[in-house]
Amino acid sequence: MPISLDCPDQAKLDQHARDDLTPAEGTTLDCHLRECRPCLDQYVKISKPAFTPEIPDCHVVKEIGRGRFGVVYKAWWLKDQPRIVALKVLSLGGEMERTRFNREISVLKKIDSPGIVKCLDSGLAGDACYYIMDHVQGVHLDEYMSVAGRSLNDKLAVFERVCRAVADAHAQGVVHRDLKPRNILIDDDGQPHLLDFGVCAVEQPEWGTSDRCTITSPGDVIGTLKYMSPEQAWGGVAGTVDERSDLWTLGVMLHETVTGGEHPYSLKATLDKPAHEALLDRIRKELPHLPRLTSIQGGRDLEILLGRCLAWEPDRRIESAAALADDLDHVIHQQRIKTKPLGLPYRLKRLATAAAARSRWMCSAFFVAAVAVMLWVAAWVFNVGWHVTGHRPPGNGALPPALTSTTDTRDGMLVIGIFDDTIEAVLGFSAEHHIAGVTASVPTWRAVHGYLLSRLAEVGPVAVVWDYFFRTPQPGDLRLVEGILALEQAGVPVTVASLGYDEDGHPDLSPRLIETLGERLRHGTIVARNMVERPGQFVMVIGRGDQAIIPNLALTTMAAVLHRDTRLEIDWPEQKFRVNLYYQIRDEAYRRERDYIELTRVFVAERLDHPIQSGDVLGCTAFAMQRPELWEPRTVRYQQLLTCSDDELRRLAADKLIVVGDLRTRRTTLAPDRHPVKYGTSIVEDVPGCYLLADAIASLLDRRHVESVFPVRPATFLLMLLLTAVGCLVPLKLATRRTLERAGNRRVLWMGLLGLSASSFAVMILTRSFVSVHAGMAGFSLLVPMAGAFWVEFARNRHRMLDKSRAAIEELRVTTDGTLTLASRRSKEHSTVE
Repeated sequence: MPISLDCPDQAKLDQHARDDLTPAEGTTLDCHLRECRPCLDQYVKISKPAFTPEIPDCHVVKEIGRGRFGVVYKAWWLKDQPRIVALKVLSLGGEMERTRFNREISVLKKIDSPGIVKCLDSGLAGDACYYIMDHVQGVHLDEYMSVAGRSLNDKLAVFERVCRAVADAHAQGVVHRDLKPRNILIDDDGQPHLLDFGVCAVEQPEWGTSDRCTITSPGDVIGTLKYMSPEQAWGGVAGTVDERSDLWTLGVMLHETVTGGEHPYSLKATLDKPAHEALLDRIRKELPHLPRLTSIQGGRDLEILLGRCLAWEPDRRIESAAALADDLDHVIHQQRIKTKPLGLPYRLKRLATAAAARSRWMCSAFFVAAVAVMLWVAAWVFNVGWHVTGHRPPGNGALPPALTSTTDTRDGMLVIGIFDDTIEAVLGFSAEHHIAGVTASVPTWRAVHGYLLSRLAEVGPVAVVWDYFFRTPQPGDLRLVEGILALEQAGVPVTVASLGYDEDGHPDLSPRLIETLGERLRHGTIVARNMVERPGQFVMVIGRGDQAIIPNLALTTMAAVLHRDTRLEIDWPEQKFRVNLYYQIRDEAYRRERDYIELTRVFVAERLDHPIQSGDVLGCTAFAMQRPELWEPRTVRYQQLLTCSDDELRRLAADKLIVVGDLRTRRTTLAPDRHPVKYGTSIVEDVPGCYLLADAIASLLDRRHVESVFPVRPATFLLMLLLTAVGCLVPLKLATRRTLERAGNRRVLWMGLLGLSASSFAVMILTRSFVSVHAGMAGFSLLVPMAGAFWVEFARNRHRMLDKSRAAIEELRVTTDGTLTLASRRSKEHSTVE
């Protein structure tokens, strides 16, 4: 048949045969050759085949790709209607490679999907196997995604079609296992085409002789390293390599798509490993780095999809490639995706596992810090400490028998409370007894107070403490003084509270009281710390200026009870953690017995908080506090003692240490003396201040205070540090014992350590014994890091056991295109289709 005038001349055909035309000219000429058989015959005659021996009905044009064992050619298939095809030839390799090649042919012939190339024919050419498939004119996925100016939605649309193609393969029981951008071609219409199913696995009975057919042995690692899932990197010994492995690879390619080519793992070499070995180790043991995409449209949804695709455990990955495709379509159209993010507990567990695999010493440092933080939180939240019994002076300084005859000093105490209903009762009492000047205002009751004190002098209490401020002069001051003097003459000391003190340490009390009583006036301030943040802590002494040392009312009361005939003087040398107490009999004469109290905290006040002034030095002591309901049975109403009979008064007040306090509520006063207090882990609102004062007095008389755990003493700190280090080191050897290779034994050990740690913590926070608290701290410091270190070693041993399972692997080869093959002795000697 003559050649048409529109046909190319001989020179043009010669250029095309030598592949000297531009891609566009070559494509145009190929289109003509497809329709013009004479020109095609002429082209075939003048061009030399690129492959020998010849393949029937096939003219090989040129090589377009080369792998480890095979070559892909561009060829003309001359059977029936001429067309350009891709010819894949297996020229090297052994029996396993030939079996894989035949499997790939079988898969491509049976899979029917627009996103997967179709096998048209196959056969043998000499010793070489070959098959013919569709030729795709296009670019690889990575090249397509790297084109400048292409929008993210366009990229996601193409990637969605890639996922659809993978989903089609999975639906027909085929797992690719070597997905990568170089195995995906994108044609001019944006349609992807999956290539190279040489290492695929099939899961349908009709594909082979078993429900799951692969052509690799356990321990073989076959795939492309950059896109390999963790279970592939372990050669299948860490889990089955199935369609979920393809989902990981899709996640890696999606990561590169949305980040501009960044890989979720570092591709750099380490000091002791080349780049490919370092990457293999990272994939096996470390978590992938997930980007922050909140700055792009649909970024949060893409983060969720990446997190689900790149979950280390296959069971945690997204349900299927089809589900990934659907969600990408939702992202493109700004709709809500259906895939849920990984839960926080799982993510924390994975971060901890990755940290354990990376460095045990980093985890050990974390455990040391965690123990320190937990102990600090325990001390803050639970007020951890122990009761300390201080020095009790002998002889005349001993407690009165009324306070030592009971097991608890508080049982020898009585609180006289001014309640809301006391106001009406006092007004009626004063009218009945013709006491002038008494109103509903409590400061005007001083004459009534004097009357009550005079009655108490007849029954003989141990002491009377006024948790009330007598600041301003009142008409009843003289009657109050008479009552105080009556008690003093009866050998009953009386102490009163002062709201403030001047620079010389003089109390802010009514001048008539000061002038009339003189040095017989016993007084002290009441300063309690924040009873929620620092429960039970009182300011015992205030150092103001060079000379003045202001005592707490509880401290003044303790001295008055122990030595009724003396006056308290305080020495605070260098304002350290001990305050010395001296008991003055007369000028320059002191009792031989001396006393002291231990302080738990000393600091300088930085702000004005009446009665504290800026620059004051505060010495604090903490006491054990009783809940207010335990004080209520020891409390009587003020008006009851005014009107009761002498016998009833004697029964209630004789041999009692009496605290008179204000228990009114906001119904009758704008500023009630009530405070929030923390008892253990609970906070009780509106605790009367007189109950707190009574607790402090009782603790001082018992010579018991609460020594706080913090600040930790150097010896205790070194002990805890040593125990924490021991706890971190012990599991290094024990965790490798054969008995702990079983998961059940490991779980029992770990739960046992956690249980013992919880028990030690409970002992530490619930007891108030020095030995018990420190035993709890020691156990907690030892067992918590030990439990954590065992968990770290178990996580690391998992990798060691996987390495042990792969001990047969002996050869590592990395091809120039990044394809990794780890061949075991078994696969070299006995490769079978399983």
